[in-house]
Amino acid sequence: MDPVQQNVTPSPSVTATVDAFSTPTSPVAPLGVKVITTIIILVSILTIISLFPAYSALTLKNPEMENVIIRGLIISGVLSLIYIVLAVNLRRMKRWALYVYSIAAAMSILASLYSLIQGKELNWIGIAVPALVLTYLWSIQSKFIGVKK
Repeated sequence: MDPVQQNVTPSPSVTATVDAFSTPTSPVAPLGVKVITTIIILVSILTIISLFPAYSALTLKNPEMENVIIRGLIISGVLSLIYIVLAVNLRRMKRWALYVYSIAAAMSILASLYSLIQGKELNWIGIAVPALVLTYLWSIQSKFIGVKK
């Protein structure tokens, strides 16, 4: 049989794009989502790494204050782990991750506005970055998979 007439199909490794975060049923994330989620993951990992020196440098004579700081470090670590899970699922284009991130970003914006009401300096980055990310994610929300209500 002539090689031109043979029904040759390329192997899946040649045709499929490999992404460590995507699953066979998830759509490929747009570049903007990949950049956003990579930044979230990197910041969360750096936060977790920074907790260890912060804990080891803790040498307060006041046990009450030490307990408060330890609780704050634990909460920071747990939130960082939650953000990593959230970023991975945003990258997989899961609709529930869009909803959860939207709630977290809205709370961040409200916290920045609350600090302004308290008379503290306005944190423009704390308002602008989550607002821009939310605007972008909701502009492509039709690409997310999951139950649409």
